[in-house]
Amino acid sequence: MPSRRPCPRAALAILVSAAAAAPAAWAADAPPPPPVAAPMTPDAADLARRAALAAQASPDEVVVRGTALRLDGPISEVLVGASPLGLDGGPTVPFEVGGSRDVLSPRRVREYTPVSVDEIANRLPGVSSRLYSGDEHLRPSLNMRGMPDNGFTEYEAVLVDGFNMSTLPYGWTAISIFPFTAERIWAAEVYRGAHAIRYGPTTLGGVINFVTPPIPTAPTVRERVVVGSNAYLSSTTEIGGFTPNQKFGAMLTYVDKSGDTFRDDAAFDVNELALKTLWNIDCDSWLAVNGAHWRDVHGLPSRLTRAELDADPSQNTNPDEVDWKGWAYWGTATYHRNYGACADNWFEAMAYYKLARRALESPRPANPPYNAVRSADSDNYASGLELRGEFSAYLGVEHRLHWGLRYHREEIQRTTFDEPLGGGPRTVTQDAETVNQAFAANLDDTVKLGCLTLQAGLRFEDLFDSHAEDKVTGGEKDFDFSDVFPGVSATYELVPERWAVFANVHSSFRAPQTFTYDFTNPAQELDFEHGTNVEVGVRHRDPRRGLAGSVVLWQVDYSDFIELDPQTNVVTNYGGFKTQGFDLVGEVDFGALTRRLCGLSLFANATHQTSEYQKGQYEGNDVQHVPDWIGAGGIRYEHPCGLYGVMDATYRGVAWAVPTNDDQTPAYTLWNARVGFRRTFCVGRGTLELDAAVACKNLFDNDYYLQHNATLYVPGVPREYFLDVSIGWEF
Repeated sequence: MPSRRPCPRAALAILVSAAAAAPAAWAADAPPPPPVAAPMTPDAADLARRAALAAQASPDEVVVRGTALRLDGPISEVLVGASPLGLDGGPTVPFEVGGSRDVLSPRRVREYTPVSVDEIANRLPGVSSRLYSGDEHLRPSLNMRGMPDNGFTEYEAVLVDGFNMSTLPYGWTAISIFPFTAERIWAAEVYRGAHAIRYGPTTLGGVINFVTPPIPTAPTVRERVVVGSNAYLSSTTEIGGFTPNQKFGAMLTYVDKSGDTFRDDAAFDVNELALKTLWNIDCDSWLAVNGAHWRDVHGLPSRLTRAELDADPSQNTNPDEVDWKGWAYWGTATYHRNYGACADNWFEAMAYYKLARRALESPRPANPPYNAVRSADSDNYASGLELRGEFSAYLGVEHRLHWGLRYHREEIQRTTFDEPLGGGPRTVTQDAETVNQAFAANLDDTVKLGCLTLQAGLRFEDLFDSHAEDKVTGGEKDFDFSDVFPGVSATYELVPERWAVFANVHSSFRAPQTFTYDFTNPAQELDFEHGTNVEVGVRHRDPRRGLAGSVVLWQVDYSDFIELDPQTNVVTNYGGFKTQGFDLVGEVDFGALTRRLCGLSLFANATHQTSEYQKGQYEGNDVQHVPDWIGAGGIRYEHPCGLYGVMDATYRGVAWAVPTNDDQTPAYTLWNARVGFRRTFCVGRGTLELDAAVACKNLFDNDYYLQHNATLYVPGVPREYFLDVSIGWEF
């Protein structure tokens, strides 16, 4: 972490430039201050600062918190990209960070032809996704650190440009309403430790942040079209840029995608319209307003019995009336200001709002023959105001203090009813409303003593009002909750910017989920689930030799694991569990070793994990849907003429399907390949970029599946082909 001491004006430009080169410093909650040029008139100085900022902007500044506003540069610098882990200028992780953190660069992301969020998540170290119901391209299920993978992504915080996209962070953490298309992902990053102090709730498994394309520094138009198997078609249009004086910028993005999928009667149609704006008020402050509208309609594929899976995995036994509909509006407004002698202190205020509707249908009873369709309609509201900032204090040594305050309100109106197939009277089984109000505060202190970086802090969470009532049964639920969650991390650089060891410990929680409320049972326990995450690791980075990697050992202790039992359909407290494991991440850029291998690179990550019940009726058994191994890796080559090729694979190990450990999902490996051509051309004063490729997913047509419970299975997707063409024009 760069030192932040009082500096004379003559050294200001050098120090600020160094801060910009150290990506996401101090957990990267704010973009670095703009560099200062030599003394000149105020107007000229302002323009010079903005020009220098635009020239230095790079993918380095991928962040978890804040809006990733200044990540872009000219097409030739950003879209051509760098090596996978930033060995020649792409996104990198601050070397002194006190926990596991990894980044997927823009080039890596774009070369996966992402159809679903899962495809990007599966390449992130320590992250896995599971098949859930066959429509994971729209309802992803993500998992980290051996946490129970129940299909709802309930133990990880999933962010888009730093904004939490959980349906309700305190009452329905599932992202089954995930109003975001994978086509908008520009880069991605993952935290797996030392993050709970600043980000919460539900961070024990980790934090995933999907970063969308930043506003181009110059007027730019981009169009990407993907055509693939099973009638897949997607179009992504981006139009935007800054004014010549870099005072105001905006970008409009529209995604339109559809397809039939390989399952019968499971077609989908998704649209998303997003707008980013940035107003540079002056040299030290800006205002950003971002928003999006998303909608989706798709047929819902059924899970299959073993006999049905063997006979025809593409079949769909759901009635035609069963489908999924959803839409959402969400937006953020962020004001940022730098202050202080070196402009290294900052303050931010962010307001946010999200409205999402989900209409999910399912057949009744659970197994055929069906006689009714159950509809679960929910309207979800989330809004809040967050203040945060950083400043330095000098008490013998420099202390870098980060603070945050947040008020959050969320509401869900949920109605569930059954309608007989073929017509008949509707039976309403639930008409419930839940309101949660929460206050959170966090403070942490970072101190750098030579090669040692220490960070310690606290997060206070107060769910001071939670009330739920159901008009059908007349039942009510009222509870509140408050607690303090500490975190400590340390990093020691054995060789500055080359070798470092780190360790951290932090705690977090998950609130009760609204869909588990039993309004007919006044005695139902609404326990909060608590856990503690401990990790130790070592990281290495040597750009000269083209090497980068890390090794991390970790353990999570969890209490009061509350889950919907798939066997009985009853909410059950399984007791506590413990997970243990290790992560391996590595990359080799052979071009740094010898010119003969320029353009050739290898990258890989692997995680081994165990997850075991520590108490309760399943004590000693493995937690269901937690694979023993997960991993991803590949090889990439790019010729100077613009031709390139990538071949990679993702692996998911064996996992138990039920807590009794009687049924098991076998391991599988999926291979993928892409061959393309990418070049940039100077046309007049503008730049034209062309990227055309053919891609194949599940290259060897591996037959795989997930066993959902004792009797039902979810088939995997067979081999698919894609043609991916992108054209960008910078004026």
